[in-house]
Amino acid sequence: MNGLAPEVMSVRPFPGWRRIKQGKSGFMRRFVAVHPLVMASSLLLHLIGHHPDYTLLDGLLAGFLSLFAIGSVVRHVSRQGEALPILSWAFLILYVYFGLPVFFPGMDSETVAFQDLKDSGAVTLALLAIVVMGGCMLAGYAGGRVFGGRMADTRLLRSAGGWSRAGIFPGVLFIYALMSVSISYLIYRYIAHPPWYFFLVKVFFSPVLCQLILLYEMKRQGGKTLRLAYISFLALSIIAALITSRLAYMIMPLVIHIVVAFGRHERINPLLLAAMILGMVLVNPLKLQYRAAAGFFDQGGEIEHSLSRSIDLWGMVFAEKWMSGGQSSPWLESLTGLSSRMNLLSTVAETFYKVPDLLDHEYGSTWMAVPYAFVPRLIWREKPDLTAITNDYYCIKFGQLSRSETDFISLSFPLATEGYWNMGWLGVVFAGGLVGFWFGLLGRWFSIPGLFSFAFCYVCLFNVKPGTGPLVDVFGSVPQKFLAVFVVIYLLTKVSNLLRRLSLGGGQGYRKGRGGIV
Repeated sequence: MNGLAPEVMSVRPFPGWRRIKQGKSGFMRRFVAVHPLVMASSLLLHLIGHHPDYTLLDGLLAGFLSLFAIGSVVRHVSRQGEALPILSWAFLILYVYFGLPVFFPGMDSETVAFQDLKDSGAVTLALLAIVVMGGCMLAGYAGGRVFGGRMADTRLLRSAGGWSRAGIFPGVLFIYALMSVSISYLIYRYIAHPPWYFFLVKVFFSPVLCQLILLYEMKRQGGKTLRLAYISFLALSIIAALITSRLAYMIMPLVIHIVVAFGRHERINPLLLAAMILGMVLVNPLKLQYRAAAGFFDQGGEIEHSLSRSIDLWGMVFAEKWMSGGQSSPWLESLTGLSSRMNLLSTVAETFYKVPDLLDHEYGSTWMAVPYAFVPRLIWREKPDLTAITNDYYCIKFGQLSRSETDFISLSFPLATEGYWNMGWLGVVFAGGLVGFWFGLLGRWFSIPGLFSFAFCYVCLFNVKPGTGPLVDVFGSVPQKFLAVFVVIYLLTKVSNLLRRLSLGGGQGYRKGRGGIV
């Protein structure tokens, strides 16, 4: 029924859902009550308020994308109990990257001017492809839910839910959190091209997995110790991301917290939302300036400055950007730059402009990376570089980057682009349906009580931004992630049970079983 175990629900009910049922939910309840009006207004706004660079049909198609996003949010909020908000996550991202751009001036793609894309009808076809892909995601999601219901009854998945029934020791979680932040920091700060076995280390000590386990146990056990550990982890993760200029990791802890709160029907702290937005607007535009000042590109992708040096560099680029008193407003420049980076519509339109007139279909060549992704490099040491097969190959074929430039730069390779380039419209339908089917499986598996299903499903959800990358990004390293979540939770639980047994002297109050102390 939900990600938390039944005994957790009896102790810690979902206050957000209860307020919805009792008519006291505030903003989200009012949103659900008036959502037909909101959807109609959104469609009308896209029809009459789109930028003049786009046609009326473009505005209508973008409006349909907004309906997908609004409908998925309403569907999730209206459900009883906790659920994985994977459809809301997917459709909101699709709208931000492909629907929202119609309110801004048209952008040139990497190699084609926007006016040429518009005149050829490629922009309209790109929007239509995203809408078709979204519809196929919905159909695939329904099928995945049905199929996932049969797999959810397997003994492996059911038994994993009972491991952490007694909870993980706060001290054990605190040590794991410190190791997770430290290892990720060292890998991204000092190792530009880590050896293959570092991938295993990164998976087992993933900051995303660590935060999800901390968050789950904090909500379940309560207490100041776990709350302090969780807040400390967030602070250390954000600081480490700033120092290493991996700004996606600075925003990600806040995104995870907000999405999980939404999934549990909890009130979302407006301060966290404001901090996330402010971080994107203030800090994200400075990423390239910081890397250039730190010698990131000159040193082959490594940054080896001390903490004090990193702070000085951030202060320098921040002052240069926001306090220089230039001609144009830095706020406007930042928002414009942010909107351009979150605009992939022209990227998809370029595909319809060039294929098949200038470039032939690939007939599934980039999809070959998907089965490769399921084989761990530990077993297949000569496994091809999946980024080279997908993103790099695409950038080179479309003339966006040279082969040498792909060593330092990687451009987006949207799912609709990959689908149409491989198999035309059939490829768009196939890619959307397959991704939706996978989302349906995750949504169904999430209903299995316990920490394992909670952590694994959310790790897969946060693994990608749906629709903005190729198919291999969605399915990449799924067996490895399954194994990592399985092993990490198993070890943390066993260590916690051992500590409990030692603290109780192995006497009364301890009974060995699937859940440890019962």
